[in-house]
Amino acid sequence: MGKFQGKRVLVTGASGGIGAAITAKFRREGAAVAASDLDSRPAIEADIWLAGDLSDGTYADSLPGQAAGALGGLDIIANNAGFMSRGAVTDTSDADFAMSMAVNVEAPFRISRAAIPILTAAGGGAIVNTASCWGLR
Repeated sequence: MGKFQGKRVLVTGASGGIGAAITAKFRREGAAVAASDLDSRPAIEADIWLAGDLSDGTYADSLPGQAAGALGGLDIIANNAGFMSRGAVTDTSDADFAMSMAVNVEAPFRISRAAIPILTAAGGGAIVNTASCWGLR
């Protein structure tokens, strides 16, 4: 029996890197995982895939409810998805800045706001937000 046996988890940015590792670890530890990513062709196993674009506020708002419906509730949210344009900040376009804010700031807010009532109704839970220092390289 794993440490997260019986827990229901939503992981964003689940297709690659950190998100794939988070998803795999939760599953190894017994959790049911709803995985979200822009990529609709997942490279890893999840109990349910909810492909979509986190820069779409309607999708982000609906994600916890979709995950809870598919898994029979939610216990943990892992806001892991991120967007970063590479290069000098002086070369960053307005569109790149807007996408960065939508995925890195607005989506975790929207997902958390929608998840809190679901987690509260289940007696509590956890919301974990991932940040990466890759932008410093």
